[in-house]
Amino acid sequence: MEARRREQCPDPEQTDVRARWEPEQSERRAGLRAAAVVVVRRHPTMVRALVEGCWAATEEALFHAVEVTPEPAAAG
Repeated sequence: MEARRREQCPDPEQTDVRARWEPEQSERRAGLRAAAVVVVRRHPTMVRALVEGCWAATEEALFHAVEVTPEPAAAG
């Protein structure tokens, strides 16, 4: 869910960086994202989730599972 929000409403700094990308870089990013979507949708777990009618919950759990979490501060 957070990943979707960031994609739809990126931080201004991220938007500025992407605006300076060469067209080839933007095309490459789009191609990689499209390929990733295909791979995820073909994964046996996701295929089973679709058959069982729990695609949305499984997809959301997947997004949460791969979210980057900040490292805990080192005790000093």
